[in-house]
Amino acid sequence: DGILALPNLADILLYHVAGDDILSTELVEGPLVMLNGQTTIIDLSNGVQINNATVIGPDNGSENGIVHIINEVLDQDFFNCSEGFFPAPQNLQVIQSQFSEDITFQWNPVPGSIGCQLRLKKIIEGTTQNIIVEAEDGIPPSEITLQQSSFDGNDIYGVRVRCACSEEPLLVSPFSNRVLFVPFGDNVISPPDQGIQEMDGETSMTVFPNPSNLGYINLTINGPSNTTTEGLIELRDITGRSITARRVAVEGNQMIQIETNNMASGMYTVSFVSDSQRVTERFVIE
Repeated sequence: DGILALPNLADILLYHVAGDDILSTELVEGPLVMLNGQTTIIDLSNGVQINNATVIGPDNGSENGIVHIINEVLDQDFFNCSEGFFPAPQNLQVIQSQFSEDITFQWNPVPGSIGCQLRLKKIIEGTTQNIIVEAEDGIPPSEITLQQSSFDGNDIYGVRVRCACSEEPLLVSPFSNRVLFVPFGDNVISPPDQGIQEMDGETSMTVFPNPSNLGYINLTINGPSNTTTEGLIELRDITGRSITARRVAVEGNQMIQIETNNMASGMYTVSFVSDSQRVTERFVIE
C-alpha cells in the first residue's frame, strides 16, 4: 500500500520495464537502461541478479512482453562499483540561451558517483578540455554551469560526461553519448524562436532542426506580407565553398525543405539572397 501511494509511482514502474523483449538467456552482464531512462545493473555471476533483486521466475510470457519475477522492488539508488558494471550517465543535455551569460550541462545522476568528468572538444580544431565536478555532501554530481565567454561562438563543440565511483583503484563509467552544440551569442546559431535575422525590416529566415541529423533542414523565410519574393538559396561549407544553389519564389511565411543527406558532419551556412538583401544563418549537420 505504501508503494501505491507514492507520487513517483509511474517512474518506479517504468524502472521495472525494459524497452525490448529479453529472455533470461539473452541477458548480458553490465548496465541495462529501463523505460524511465535510468540504468539497472545485470549480474550473472550467481543466477540472474538485477540491482538488489534476484530473478526467481524467469521468462514468463504475457500479451505485451516477457515477465521476469523478482524477489523485491528494484532499488533505484543501487550501484555496483566494479569494472564493467558502473553505468554511463544518461540524458546529457546542453541548456543555453542567447539572453544568458551561462551554459548549463545536465545529466541524470549516477548513484554512487564521487565525481564526474565533463569532456569538451572543438570539432574543427580538435582541442579538448576536461572539467571535473565533485560530489557534494555525498550527492552524485548531475550538472555544471560555465560562462558563455569561455567558449568560441564560431566553433562547434562536442560534449560527453563520465563518472567515477572509486579513486583507489580508479573506476570510471563509460562516456555518455556525445552532444553537439554551438554557443549562442552574436552571429552564432540560435534556436528557431530566437534565430531570426532581419535585413532592412523586410526579410528574415529561420533554420530548424538545428543541429540536424535527419537528412534535411527546414527554412522558414519571412518576406513582406501579400507579396512574392524571388531569390536564391545558397549553401556553403565552413570554408565558404559553395555547395548548392537554387532559385525560389517565396510567398509571405513559407517553409522550404533542403536535403542534406550528402553533406558531411560539420558547420554550414545557408543564405537567402534577393535583390540587394542577403540573410544568412549557420547550421550544424551531425
